[in-house]
Amino acid sequence: MDEVSKSDPVANPSHSSRFYKGRRKMRSLSWMISINIGISSAGGSCFGQAIQLPSYRIFQIPLQAVVPDGGTSVVGGISQAAGYRSARGYGWLPHRAIGSSRSASSVQVSAQIIDHEELDKAILNQAQQGGGDTSLERERSERFLQLKRQVQNPSRQIELQQRQLASSTERTRLGTEEEGRQLLQQGDRNYTERRVGTPRIFYRIDWKKSRGPLREAAAQRLQTIANLSPQQPPSPEARP
Repeated sequence: MDEVSKSDPVANPSHSSRFYKGRRKMRSLSWMISINIGISSAGGSCFGQAIQLPSYRIFQIPLQAVVPDGGTSVVGGISQAAGYRSARGYGWLPHRAIGSSRSASSVQVSAQIIDHEELDKAILNQAQQGGGDTSLERERSERFLQLKRQVQNPSRQIELQQRQLASSTERTRLGTEEEGRQLLQQGDRNYTERRVGTPRIFYRIDWKKSRGPLREAAAQRLQTIANLSPQQPPSPEARP
């Protein structure tokens, strides 16, 4: 009976208090060991390396520009910035991640467009409504419309320029032929006057400037003069 009472905590109160105190000490010791293990593991993980790969963003801005008569267009100030910061926790404290992003943009466009059609209408209406000489206003209006058609129809303007160029070329060609005939006549006149050096000069100039039959005639006359002997003067009856 005494042996049972010694082992029974209910029958022996002093033994029961010592038993509970021992259990509390063991529990406190186990908690301290767990905390030390957690702190040591957290402290060891602080020496690791964390690598964050860069992130890319691809975007497109559709732009369409029409060239006006005058003006400027500026697309600038488009910028973006992003930041990221992470804080590693210890023990039972969680990790924290903080991110931020900033962006700004500005677009500035100024243009000056001249509507020529509206200006033409305004000028014609003003000419019709205003007073003064009607014939002079009509002449100015017709001239203005003619210039406008030439600007709006460049092929017609090119054709007119080609005609003017052809006419100028024809006048130049006729002038060259007339000059060649005169040189040939002056050479013949000097040849009939029994001269040799002077007609050779006129024939040579005509041969260089003229084309076609006039060039051939000048060449024949030069050949005739070249066939003459130095002692034989040119005959006034026989022309080269």
